[in-house]
Amino acid sequence: MGIYLFTVPSSTQHTQNLRLMRRVLFAGILLAVVKFVAWYLTGSEALFSDALESTINIAAGTFTLLSLRYAGRPRDSDHPYGHGKVEYFAVGFEGGLVLLAGVGIGANALYAWLHPVPLQKLDVGILLGTVAGITNLVLGLLLIRRGKRTRSSALVADGKHLLTDTWSSAAMIVGLLLVWLTGEQWLDYLFALLLALMVFYTGFSLVRKSIGGLMDAADDDLLKVVVQVLRQNHRAAWIDVHNLRVKRMGSFIHLDCYLTVPYFITLQEAWELKEDLRKAFAPVWGDEYEVFIHSVPCMQQYCHACAVADCPGRLAPQTEGACQHLDRLEELRMPGGLNA
Repeated sequence: MGIYLFTVPSSTQHTQNLRLMRRVLFAGILLAVVKFVAWYLTGSEALFSDALESTINIAAGTFTLLSLRYAGRPRDSDHPYGHGKVEYFAVGFEGGLVLLAGVGIGANALYAWLHPVPLQKLDVGILLGTVAGITNLVLGLLLIRRGKRTRSSALVADGKHLLTDTWSSAAMIVGLLLVWLTGEQWLDYLFALLLALMVFYTGFSLVRKSIGGLMDAADDDLLKVVVQVLRQNHRAAWIDVHNLRVKRMGSFIHLDCYLTVPYFITLQEAWELKEDLRKAFAPVWGDEYEVFIHSVPCMQQYCHACAVADCPGRLAPQTEGACQHLDRLEELRMPGGLNA
């Protein structure tokens, strides 16, 4: 058995994530003020819904910032896998807040529909809403890009939430334009209800992602990366890779597997093969991962997929190309891992 341990995410990268999140949080506070001013001036329920969602952005952003600070702590005896999974709690917390916001927005829209208040200064509301929507679009794309680059679930979730806020703002602006052009005030309430449904769906998606992360649900995207690395760096003596399991803990990745090697090689040669497999992931994951590799000797059942030349113990011809079994991605999700 071979155990290879790597360091936690770099402090520079973590510091940059925190700095970005603080700036986004500050921008979120300013946007919320702008939206509430727009609602006060117009009396629009769609604008009020958008402003209410912005307060959720602030609460969620604050929790995300705190979770990022905690996730950056080094591993210790109580948390041997690090503290990265706290990011999934942040995703779940944000999703819960968004769900509540969706319910509140919908209820308020229905009440306003039954007790209408005259709208005014819609041009000002449209202008302010447009500025807020464009700002959220830029911030959301920035967070998602940074989150994917650093494998931060919390940053990606917050970025997707901001993008949803952008689409909400766009729908709100369309509604106000229709009210402005037609004079039909009920359209404002209708679009507020549509915003409530969009917000509720976003919250549900975030909660679902949080539960999946905490329960170590299969990550097909991550598995495909593993398969690609194995294909690009394949060694003939890597006869088989099986019982492979991979999971995320925030930006940190843990992988363990069994590596079948020729039965006749020395212990030193087996160690070198495991080193080759370990190093293959460094260009993809940097120093933010660990790999546990268990080496086992080959048997006759592996001959059909073995590409070792001049094997002194071959009992059957090779009938399957190297790594050909990795095309069967559905096997990655089978209980027990990858039986490649």
